[in-house]
Amino acid sequence: MEPAESSGNVKRFYVEARNVEGKPYNRNTMKAIRSGLYRFLSVSPQRKPFSIIRDREFKPANEALDASLKDLARQGLISSTKHKRSIFKEDLEALYATNQLGLDTPESLVNTAWFYTVLYFETGRLAAENNNWRP
Repeated sequence: MEPAESSGNVKRFYVEARNVEGKPYNRNTMKAIRSGLYRFLSVSPQRKPFSIIRDREFKPANEALDASLKDLARQGLISSTKHKRSIFKEDLEALYATNQLGLDTPESLVNTAWFYTVLYFETGRLAAENNNWRP
């Protein structure tokens, strides 16, 4: 299939994709689906010589995805990204003081490993930077 034909199919998919309940997917899910489709098409045996994310032939499809997501959000059918507030230094100190975090028990050690993994690798930044706090 040529990029121009593929672009039309991808565009239609982006606009019409729904979950099993018939409701539209949220923004992050649709972006993840697009990334997964890109990875699928990029590796063997498919190994397509085009990118559904970067190539100009797919610009109309990607613009349709963005427009569709904005329209769905405006209609209230999908929610926008909800940002969580940063953790405050005092809250973190309380977690250590109550042994929810720390090295004292196996459970607190697991909690600490999980906490810092999420903090640094999931969010990609130090969540407490507003407080100029460093671990």
